[in-house]
Amino acid sequence: MILVTGATQGIGREVALNFAQHGATVVLLARSVKGLEKVYDEILALGGPE
Repeated sequence: MILVTGATQGIGREVALNFAQHGATVVLLARSVKGLEKVYDEILALGGPE
């Protein structure tokens, strides 16, 4: 399990997506709930874990 801060934009977003693509369970942390939901949906679309 990996915690990614700033997960809704920039490097944090890319890191979260990359780890999820490689099968890691990623815990997303950021200030924007809408942004977190968007990244979460992207992870699911890539076949990442819920």
